[in-house]
Amino acid sequence: MNTPRAVVTAVRQKGIDNLSDADKQRVPPKIDVDSVDHLVFFQASFEADGAMHGGMPESMLKSMQAAQATWDASMAYNSVRVLKTAPSDAILVGSGHVA
Repeated sequence: MNTPRAVVTAVRQKGIDNLSDADKQRVPPKIDVDSVDHLVFFQASFEADGAMHGGMPESMLKSMQAAQATWDASMAYNSVRVLKTAPSDAILVGSGHVA
């Protein structure tokens, strides 16, 4: 269901528009990496003063959000593809990805 970690990392480092042609084949055709609602939800998952992610610059937060959106969209896109061909199959994903 997942896009390979290297592709998600490339999204975080270079942006979705700068993926190689090979990497673009590993993600859904449309991913909203700029959703304000998703950014608010994503940011709420970090403690504002947490040692690991607290106080990070907005550019870093947005690049991490783009990577997360890629992961979430890929799971959703691939899940729908599987369920269309095998509707009796079950797919398990984390609640954060579903949200």
